[in-house]
Amino acid sequence: MVHEIREARLSDRPTFTRLWRLFLEELYHSKGGDILPHARNRIFFEDLFELYLREPNRGVCMLAQDREHFGVESIGVGLWGQTAVDPPLELRHGRTANGWGIYVRPDQRGKGWSRRIREVMVESLRTRGFQAVVGASALGNAASIESSLGF
Repeated sequence: MVHEIREARLSDRPTFTRLWRLFLEELYHSKGGDILPHARNRIFFEDLFELYLREPNRGVCMLAQDREHFGVESIGVGLWGQTAVDPPLELRHGRTANGWGIYVRPDQRGKGWSRRIREVMVESLRTRGFQAVVGASALGNAASIESSLGF
């Protein structure tokens, strides 16, 4: 298997939508998250996905995959950045991204995917001029939430 973490492409929208729906449902139902897994909220994140692809300086969406001889298996997804209406405020920590979340499929947890997605996202955000991430959450890996983001 070849492991790959890369920036999402527009053609990845169905995969992003499927994985992000699982993230919202699990976050809400089993972790007591605040974001309801309703259609309106899913559409908000799908709009962010498209915004980050159209305007990469706003944020990043990463997709983790295993490439096998006969196809691609989607493992996880991460979404961090600003909304379309975030003002360019000067903050104490510099330009700040919202850590909307990282999701790794339950059968792939404990294999370091969340950490690797996070590392690639941090580097990608740095190249876009971000200095901090707030509110990052990851399902299935409490250590990833507590560890430093490297900013």
